[in-house]
Amino acid sequence: MRFNLNLCLTFQYVLSMINKVCLLVLLTLAGSNVFSIDNEILSITPNNIKSGDTTDITIILNSPVDEGLEVSIYIWGYGDHWASWTVIYYTDDFIIADSVLTGKVYLPLYMTPPDSVVISMQICEPETYCPDSLIYRSFQVDGGIYGLHPEICMVSQNESNQNVVIWDALEDELVDSVIIYKETSVSDEFIRIGSRSIQDSSLFIDHNSLNAQNSSRYQIALTDTSENESFISAAHKTMHLTLNAGINGSVNLIWDKYEGFDYSTYHVYRGSTPDDMVKIAEIASNLFTFSDIAPPLGTLYYQLVIENPYPCNIGMAKSTLNDYQYCKSNIVDNNAMVGLSVRMSSKNSFSVFPNPGYGRFMIENDQADFTMLVYTINGNVILKQNCQGRTQELNLEAYPAGVYFIKMVDAEGSATQRIIKE
Repeated sequence: MRFNLNLCLTFQYVLSMINKVCLLVLLTLAGSNVFSIDNEILSITPNNIKSGDTTDITIILNSPVDEGLEVSIYIWGYGDHWASWTVIYYTDDFIIADSVLTGKVYLPLYMTPPDSVVISMQICEPETYCPDSLIYRSFQVDGGIYGLHPEICMVSQNESNQNVVIWDALEDELVDSVIIYKETSVSDEFIRIGSRSIQDSSLFIDHNSLNAQNSSRYQIALTDTSENESFISAAHKTMHLTLNAGINGSVNLIWDKYEGFDYSTYHVYRGSTPDDMVKIAEIASNLFTFSDIAPPLGTLYYQLVIENPYPCNIGMAKSTLNDYQYCKSNIVDNNAMVGLSVRMSSKNSFSVFPNPGYGRFMIENDQADFTMLVYTINGNVILKQNCQGRTQELNLEAYPAGVYFIKMVDAEGSATQRIIKE
């Protein structure tokens, strides 16, 4: 009696289409001293095989097999990684003891749903050809950490204008940590920049992000307690907002596209401080510029916001839905142009170099008697100093990298300039 392998593979394909990966143990047995096709596999333990690991398995038959027979095991794969059924593993180290077969099998770490797997087994006398008679029993593959496909929910900005990578809370017992990757200066080259325990809230703050300078791309991966790593997620890219002065006092906003989820509208916000901005316009998602034709006088702050159609669940008891439903760009203001001193009512100006710099800046002012104030991006004063002399040194080595504002106040008025500490 010949078993129809095509029927077996068709059955396997049907199972894969409902996202259940099964193993079909195909035992090819022949000869009068080997059991007949009427025999059955009573059990296979464990009842799944973990991909990426070598697993000891035990097969119990309902009839004993004579001693002296040889066992050959072939693992066949079919699915995303193979165009046709392909042998991906072979061993002849199985041991037969009566009706119990024991040995080791291995599934590659990339063996995950919807891939299909078949284990075929031949039990023959040494140097004897076995005719095609076989039996089978199905059981599932355990993909382990390799079967998980993490996703970033979004990358937004916090109140300090730093990038925040956010993912949905994870409850899978396989996962120990989340690894965060960031793109380097080389396209599609990512390096690890940090990790978060599965016990922590599901967000990561990139304290080294320079949002005023450029957008950034991030990916995440999952690890188990043995530091095995899952597949890496698709990348998300932040929005980078810039501005320049338009004609007749207008302000031109320019930005690049957020990448990671679909959205239809950009919401443009403006305010006199970063904490009191209100929406002034809505722009279609296929456009990337906006001109504020008649803005109010004084310092103005701008930010873009898009709505995530799938709000993030970071697993915290406190309700912060708005923080994790709306994705935000960096904040810019109409004084934020490197190398340009904005003089409110004075005839003089000052220069700062190097800019950007690593913490120590030299300031040259037209006036010899002035007051210097240094602000964070949120408007908090971190330094106030009365200065004598046209040249002064500003030391920000004790402060984190980011964007700061220097304001010079003298008898004739004030001037403000932005600096970047790298």
